Amino acid sequence: MLQLHVVDQYTKFCSGDSLFKIVDKETILRIAALLCALFMFREVFSAVKSRETTFGSRGIDLKRRENPIGFYFAVLFEIFMGAACLIIAFGLFFEDGKKDGPYETYYENGQLKSKGSHKDGEQDGLWEWYNENGQIELKGSFKDGKREGPWEFYHGNGSISIKGSYKDGERDGLFEFYDKEGKLSLKKTYKDGELISEEKF
Repeated sequence: MLQLHVVDQYTKFCSGDSLFKIVDKETILRIAALLCALFMFREVFSAVKSRETTFGSRGIDLKRRENPIGFYFAVLFEIFMGAACLIIAFGLFFEDGKKDGPYETYYENGQLKSKGSHKDGEQDGLWEWYNENGQIELKGSFKDGKREGPWEFYHGNGSISIKGSYKDGERDGLFEFYDKEGKLSLKKTYKDGELISEEKF
């Protein structure tokens, strides 16, 4: 059914490698840290490439010939700070480079878009998605990055649109479809992602 295909594609877009996953506070902080590191290393490079270069670090104006000790101390300090920014940029909130723990994304208006958690870099446990008005659109659980167990999809008025279960990322068991008034309109039964039977009302 087209409707189920659309909501499944929407779920994959929201929960997979999509723009929804990269536009968040953590990513913004990482980008800022990376830019900070690049700026610091650029300043260090400019300072040491010429013997006559003046090095300004934290408002301190130093020349290599006039104050070599202070100059190189400032250089080492900038290198240290740049390295710290790189650590933040490539390791913040990650374990072995993988996302771990609670995770949220937001719309531009500040409204919560999605919330859930990661384990070893994969989506895990209950996830929920909302529209820009704060109305829930769908919710379901993940295991090792794959949809698992009961899932529910909602109409714009808040009533259930579709409910069914997944097993190892595939539709499995009974799926029920409802209209906006809450009336059951269709039943589909799946086994390992394959449609077994269909009943219309």
